[in-house]
Amino acid sequence: MIPSAWDEPAGSDNGPPLKPAPVLLENRENPRSKIAAFIARLVKTCSRFSPDEIIAIFRPVVYMWSLIKSGVNSYRPIIISLLLDLAQLIIGIVRLRRSGEEGKSLSVVEKNEIA
Repeated sequence: MIPSAWDEPAGSDNGPPLKPAPVLLENRENPRSKIAAFIARLVKTCSRFSPDEIIAIFRPVVYMWSLIKSGVNSYRPIIISLLLDLAQLIIGIVRLRRSGEEGKSLSVVEKNEIA
């Protein structure tokens, strides 16, 4: 009969325990550098949009991220969302007023939005 590992008595030791293979961190990229590169590409792409439009696009994403980080019972996501809405409103009003001051005529719809 051929001896196997199952035939060894309990408590016998076959040598030192196996060590896990080392993880090489050199090949891994820093996640913050990935985020910074993503933001740089995003800024280049979104340069043709106004800041209030960018805030309107990203507000739901920021709300969900803060909801996940803070929890469902926290007021922080709601406050962050309200602050982003307020910033969007202020930037939009300033942009519309500057366009009116530069001599550009506003359309009827834009005039109704300001009023």
